[in-house]
Amino acid sequence: MPTINLAEILTSDPPTPDWVVERFIPRDTITVLIGLEGIGKSSLSYSLALAVATGTPFLGRPTQQLKVLYFDNENSHPDCSQYLRRLWIGMGCPDPAELDKFLQVEHFSLSVGWQKVFAAKCREWNPGLVIVDTANACVSIKDENSNAEAGEILSFVQIARPARASVILMKHEREPKDGMGKSVRGAKYWLGAVDQVVYLHRQQGRPSGTTPIGTDRPERMHRTKLIPAKHRAFGLDEPINITPKELDTPSGKGLIFHGG
Repeated sequence: MPTINLAEILTSDPPTPDWVVERFIPRDTITVLIGLEGIGKSSLSYSLALAVATGTPFLGRPTQQLKVLYFDNENSHPDCSQYLRRLWIGMGCPDPAELDKFLQVEHFSLSVGWQKVFAAKCREWNPGLVIVDTANACVSIKDENSNAEAGEILSFVQIARPARASVILMKHEREPKDGMGKSVRGAKYWLGAVDQVVYLHRQQGRPSGTTPIGTDRPERMHRTKLIPAKHRAFGLDEPINITPKELDTPSGKGLIFHGG
């Protein structure tokens, strides 16, 4: 690597980040998204995948249209199908043939020997964004509390991902107890060895007038927000409040997430 020219850096214009999602996910980064089980990580991540695959805003923030590779070892096939269909309807039913060129969902394709499949799919699809739902379910973690094992997994993902691709690894949050704050469940290496850590957090209570919606329970996303815990030079620098909205359309019930 060349020596950094300090004079050039300090006297030139600041760098312009290359974003996957503006002011949220930069290119060429690894983000850990942490949330309690059942809070809605998958719903939100499928919404993100569809937004990037179509180049449409996510939570009100512009996206760069990129190929997306989504590994889902967490949700059943009916749940996965329900998430995708309702979010697709919420987006106005973009052309499935065009969407198929930018979004590939691998359902329960990772297990024992996941490294070979992960690397092969990344080479084959060459995505700009890879989503792993969840890390525990996809990569056959033997000891959730092992920092050494977490380090091996993250090192492999760093090497195997396509050039300049961003990766989102979903992890479950430790249940809060005895006054302990939010943290990832298991090894803490997941927090220290990545570029960005974001929590999906539910605030106490629910807004008045809300009722359960549909079988995938988007009502659980009411009063949730994305909270930045760590990022490098660029990333999520302020919380995003999330509001789900159900739509009745001729194509069926749709779902869209608004950010504010």
